[in-house]
Amino acid sequence: MVKILLPLITLALITPTEAHAYLDPGSGSQFLQIILGFVLGGLFTLKVFWKRILFYLKRIFKDSSKNKS
Repeated sequence: MVKILLPLITLALITPTEAHAYLDPGSGSQFLQIILGFVLGGLFTLKVFWKRILFYLKRIFKDSSKNKS
């Protein structure tokens, strides 16, 4: 039990309790670029696979309309 508690206590004592973080003006720009990259990447992926998505959706809705008749 001492082998487990001693490292945990030591770790708790040496870790800092406060973080003095600084966000410079470039951080907001970088965050915006990351968000924009995800959005544009998703739109590009949608564009590349658009015909496959339409084919899949048409097949699903055709099958469901045949089952109702």
